[in-house]
Amino acid sequence: MWDKLRKQIAVNREELNLLLNKFNSLIDNVSTEREPTPVEITALAAILNSFYNGIENIFKRIAVLIDGGCPRGDSWHTELLTAMTKSTTYRSPVISDQMCQSLKRYMDFRHFFVHGYAYQLEWDLMSPLVLDCKRTLRLLEAELNEFLKR
Repeated sequence: MWDKLRKQIAVNREELNLLLNKFNSLIDNVSTEREPTPVEITALAAILNSFYNGIENIFKRIAVLIDGGCPRGDSWHTELLTAMTKSTTYRSPVISDQMCQSLKRYMDFRHFFVHGYAYQLEWDLMSPLVLDCKRTLRLLEAELNEFLKR
């Protein structure tokens, strides 16, 4: 079971890195000094959506393979993220509370992106997420490495 989980997480991690590498030039070319065009903002929003989806896929795999299933109901996304900070009978915490708070901002944005309209996207609200996504992934990968060692 753990070998299967390690392999699945490795695939998801590779996909997340490919996502950020593919759009590296767009991410690097935006800054807080120049507001991106509406097309760039929409593209960056789609990247953030994919970014959190990839992270959540890792957590779903852990929940299914180790915890016996994902939470259900209207708030299952939040419950899944929070569950990753807790120990269970079969595993230690996957992420720290600090990482959970960082990822919650991405989850909240993803919810807005899925349920809103592109014209409602605001660079001022998105920019911290865009500008921090590479660092967030590096920190998440370090926490996942620690989790998988235990």
